[in-house]
Amino acid sequence: MRVLRGLAALTLTGLACAAAYAGLRSAGFQPRWQVRPPPSAQPAAAPAPPAARVPPAASAAAGGADASTTLAGGVPAGGGRYERIEFETYGDGSPVRSNTAAAEQWSGQGLVLSFESYTAEATRPHVLDARGYFPPGASMHALAPPLAGERGLEVGVIHLDFPPRPRKVAFTIFGPDLIEAFEIIVWSRGERLPASARAHVPDERYADGESAGSGKATYRPGGRSRFRAERVVVEAAGGIDRVSLDGWGPPGHILLLDHLEIDP
Repeated sequence: MRVLRGLAALTLTGLACAAAYAGLRSAGFQPRWQVRPPPSAQPAAAPAPPAARVPPAASAAAGGADASTTLAGGVPAGGGRYERIEFETYGDGSPVRSNTAAAEQWSGQGLVLSFESYTAEATRPHVLDARGYFPPGASMHALAPPLAGERGLEVGVIHLDFPPRPRKVAFTIFGPDLIEAFEIIVWSRGERLPASARAHVPDERYADGESAGSGKATYRPGGRSRFRAERVVVEAAGGIDRVSLDGWGPPGHILLLDHLEIDP
């Protein structure tokens, strides 16, 4: 009985915390990564304040790039080249090491990674051996939150920064199907873009027989509840600076990413 009373107390505490968080969100509270723009892509020695954007007319008159695709003094949109990253090899072609931190291993392909959390000290996501989260026959590795040993995966936000500022990014995201909507945050030219900048569709590669006709691509990894796979396409004419995968919830949940395409 003592154990049952303890479990009941923990459950009530968790529900109270979730309700309090939901109340704060409904009152307008937003975590700092939802309201703070990503770091500027321009050199630190000569930062350009947002007010320094060049009006389109002045830019055209000077023969410069259109302000709709360039942040004045910054990096033009649409830089780099098309890249596909599967997280099976690093940018230099060497095989990835399972369950290790990642940050700039794909910087040559136009991707820099970081992680942010209120509860974890880790600042980098991990490349995870994802076979416990994927159906049989799927890829072996995926980008995931940091692995905290026996405690499992941390809860927080994975940031994908794109210094070349491509106009289009696509990837497949995986998470528990009990989460109604996976939270994706997109930044362009120092501003958070509306939900219309991205599209979510089922990734049919991962659909099993149980999800047929449901309008979703779900599957059941071994020993876990059902997961959902979505193909996310992000587009911004002004260039994409950052895409964030927010797993805070409530309830807090893991998000994994694979099959990343960067299209200038």
